Amino acid sequence: MVSGMVYRHPAVLANMAATLDITSGGRLELGVGAAWNAEECMAYGIELGTIRERCDRFAEGLEVIRLLLSQPTSNFSGEYFQLKDAHCNPKPVQASCRSASAAAARGAPCRSLPSTQITGTSARRPVIQSLSSD
Repeated sequence: MVSGMVYRHPAVLANMAATLDITSGGRLELGVGAAWNAEECMAYGIELGTIRERCDRFAEGLEVIRLLLSQPTSNFSGEYFQLKDAHCNPKPVQASCRSASAAAARGAPCRSLPSTQITGTSARRPVIQSLSSD
């Protein structure tokens, strides 16, 4: 499952991920990004935000997901997201689902693809590879 952070509140995403991990017998792979598609966001009425806002929202969202997937009760107060005595039960089957979100929250890089110049997955692949090479 892949989602940009602007499309769903990370608490909802964490609950969806836990449920999918359980129903798939521990086979879920969760991919979360800061989001980049301005045209899609405009069409859906979603505010994409600046690159800095997306990166900050992404970092907060990853922390929310990490807390919900690893703690019995979660509290968080950020600029974009808040939790108060929040629960995500049952927890996912995979322990790696919880640890991967923690690792990502500690040092996730945030970069922007030049989406106005690139269309289609095959055209984006070289750009994505060049951004992830360092």
